[in-house]
Amino acid sequence: MGGRTTMLRSLNRMTDLTPKTMVEGEILLDGKNIYDSDVSVPELRRRVGMVFELPTPLPMTIFDNVAYGPRLTGMKSSATVNQIVEEALTMAVLWDEVKDRLHTPAGRLSG
Repeated sequence: MGGRTTMLRSLNRMTDLTPKTMVEGEILLDGKNIYDSDVSVPELRRRVGMVFELPTPLPMTIFDNVAYGPRLTGMKSSATVNQIVEEALTMAVLWDEVKDRLHTPAGRLSG
């Protein structure tokens, strides 16, 4: 059986993060099309969570992958986000490895 990941990515609008992706049709959540222009994607992602079987970076930089959660919750202070990113990567024992390439694609990290 195939297409499960695509379906889950569609429910969470993760396809929005992939350049040149086209979407047709509707996905209704509580009777509302999640692709309507007035739908808040951050709010949708709060309601429709995803847990990956394997660590899967988003198609963004290393920094943006780690900062995504705090930014999603409304954190705007760059200094605070920078501190959270450094602390998270330090706790994951990745800081020394990635501190000089935080703005490179996260997909380049080894598993």
